[in-house]
Amino acid sequence: GTLYGRGIYLAENAGKSDEYGEGPQGPSSVCPGPERGFEVPHPPPLPATLVKESWMLLCRSALGKVLYTDDRRPDADKLQASCLKGEYDCVLGDRLKINGTFREIVVFQPAAVYPEFVVRYERIFFHERFADIYKAMLGRQQRKKFTGATAEEKKVLESLWQV
Repeated sequence: GTLYGRGIYLAENAGKSDEYGEGPQGPSSVCPGPERGFEVPHPPPLPATLVKESWMLLCRSALGKVLYTDDRRPDADKLQASCLKGEYDCVLGDRLKINGTFREIVVFQPAAVYPEFVVRYERIFFHERFADIYKAMLGRQQRKKFTGATAEEKKVLESLWQV
């Protein structure tokens, strides 16, 4: 998207970057030509193909003087101009504060970002983890050996629901 202007989008949380990392073919549900300042709605209107293998760049960045915004509909042109004029060096959009999602950092000078590592990873989807735990618990119940979730199952279930 271009919610904060046309720049290099960085995230402090890999979960945000993962939203854009849909394997070697790119995002499976990209909306063509969003207007400037448009935030792509999540989830997409139609279910995207689940892609397990994905890639992400781990970058070093020199952020300099940060322009903070927690506006729900920020003025992307104004934010970008403030950085290109030299008043600020980057924009920090605080979507964590207003949506409970992630903070995004946008840099407008490519020299301020150094891609240090290419990370290949495999996603483990909620429904797959939940199904595995359910099958294990059901099996113990059928063998009359069910005493509740194991410590490991509780740990996984809590992490799935971020309890």
